[in-house]
Amino acid sequence: VCKNPYLLFTWENIVRCFTSGTIGLLTPLTTFSLMLDRLIWQTQEIAFGYRLTNILLHAGGALFLLNIIKRLGVRPWLAFCCALFWAIQPQRLESVVWIAERKDVLSGFFALFSFFIFMKAPGNWKNITGAVLLFVLSLLAKPSAIGLPLIACVYLCYINPQKFNWKYILAGIGS
Repeated sequence: VCKNPYLLFTWENIVRCFTSGTIGLLTPLTTFSLMLDRLIWQTQEIAFGYRLTNILLHAGGALFLLNIIKRLGVRPWLAFCCALFWAIQPQRLESVVWIAERKDVLSGFFALFSFFIFMKAPGNWKNITGAVLLFVLSLLAKPSAIGLPLIACVYLCYINPQKFNWKYILAGIGS
């Protein structure tokens, strides 16, 4: 990452990051964020700045997860334990310390931010617009967040079971 010529902040590289993928995967937001890091931190051999950005994104995602879990009605201490477990589990930490895995922490941050905004007021168009925009940013970081709309539908069924009845929804799909 530190010596990649495609991460220099040039107009050609900006166009390239939005038009061609890396290893068959189009992740323009990830590439652009690494370009910004390289511009800010220059080419450090230790790569402290890149890791600091990953740590901040991961910590932000953990805070959003904590607030999501609390909003679901879980006791604060239990919500904290769940978010802390998610934040420190080895599989998550690998993505945080491995600079080239920025796409995971960036996508996770925007996906959790999107869902948090959606949960604040699911019927409010302002919140829905913000959540959709953050969802698109998550997809531009890594397409694995594609299941987020399904999670939003499950959440709507959870908070309003009279309006969103699973039996009625599944019956409609089956016919």
